[in-house]
Amino acid sequence: MTTTTSPTGPAPLARQVRAGVAALLSGAPGTGAGGWTGEEREAVVAELDAAIQELTVYRGQVLLAHRNDGRWGSVQDRDFADYRSRSTGIGRGAAVGDLRLAEGLEAMPAVAGAVERGEVTLEHARALTRLREKAARCSTARRRERGSTGSYHHHRVHELDVVITTLPDCAQRRAQQAVCQCRRSSSPGPRSASVGHATTWPTPGGMSCWHPGQR
Repeated sequence: MTTTTSPTGPAPLARQVRAGVAALLSGAPGTGAGGWTGEEREAVVAELDAAIQELTVYRGQVLLAHRNDGRWGSVQDRDFADYRSRSTGIGRGAAVGDLRLAEGLEAMPAVAGAVERGEVTLEHARALTRLREKAARCSTARRRERGSTGSYHHHRVHELDVVITTLPDCAQRRAQQAVCQCRRSSSPGPRSASVGHATTWPTPGGMSCWHPGQR
């Protein structure tokens, strides 16, 4: 079932986006940008940057839905990344990168929203996604080896702190909240501190993360 507010479905709406791009290219060719005022160039670049960020988040949502549906590709494709690489020609590495970013934004909706609003760049979102993946692997390793000292975990906390402190002030709290959400979904680390039936973790930027303890 199609869930859109448009009676024509999503594909015609996507084609309207392409039509808007075509109108921009024909009405204000980039090759003539030298004749624009500085303010005009800055305004156009800002609008394009915002559109690229919003569309990247949107495309990722659609890609994940298509992958999860399973009705794609052929026997030639080992996985969804192969299908994307073959059908678009972008290469497997780029296809994997797109999927990782989409998965990261899906898992960190606060960051996804900040990207859409232009408060967090795509590069920052990619960095947070990579660190989230590493943190997830670290969490798995901690569950297997309860005797770990937790030094790897605290190294990753430092990396997250470095990334988050480079964000604009208005986006730092949202990124920190996303980190908290990620930690809440994992088991408490060896250096977590239990308080009653709650558990707290060390957090980038001085925030505290709380997670209900097991009763």
